[in-house]
Amino acid sequence: MSIKRHPALQPFSRDHVVGLYHAHQLMWLSGGRARCDAQTTVRNFLHAWDSELISHFAGEEELLAMPPVKEASINKLFADHNELRTLCLKLLNALDLPEPDLELCKQTGQKLEQHIRWEEHEFFPEIEQALSETQLAELSAKTQEFEKPRRRSV
Repeated sequence: MSIKRHPALQPFSRDHVVGLYHAHQLMWLSGGRARCDAQTTVRNFLHAWDSELISHFAGEEELLAMPPVKEASINKLFADHNELRTLCLKLLNALDLPEPDLELCKQTGQKLEQHIRWEEHEFFPEIEQALSETQLAELSAKTQEFEKPRRRSV
C-alpha cells in the first residue's frame, strides 16, 4: 500500500524509491542476493548518489528544513544526511580496493533505508500537518522549480 503525499512532497518520495532500491542492493551484498557483483553494486549506488541523491538531500535541506517543522526533526534530517555523506565518501575512497568492504556497504544501506523510512513515516507527515494549505501550495511551487533542472533515472 502506498502513502498518499501532498504534491509538494511527491518528488522527494519518488526519489526514495531509487534510494531504497540501492539501499537494499548494498545490504544484500553480504547475503549474496544483490543483482550484481559487489564492485558493480557499489559503483551503481555511487552513480545514483552523484546524479540524484546529492541533489535530493540539497532540496530537502533547502525546502523542507523550516519552521513550523520541529527543530528536533530538522536536526535529525541534517544529522542523517551528514552521516550518509560520510558513509558515501568512505565507499568512494574504497572504490579502488579489489573488493568492497561488505560491512560498510551493509551499514550504508541500512542507514539509507532507516533514513528514508523515517522521512516517509514521520518527517513528511509532520510537514503535511504543520504547514497550512497556503504554505503547502508555496512549497509545491518551490518544489516544482527545484525539480526542473534535475536528472532522474525514474
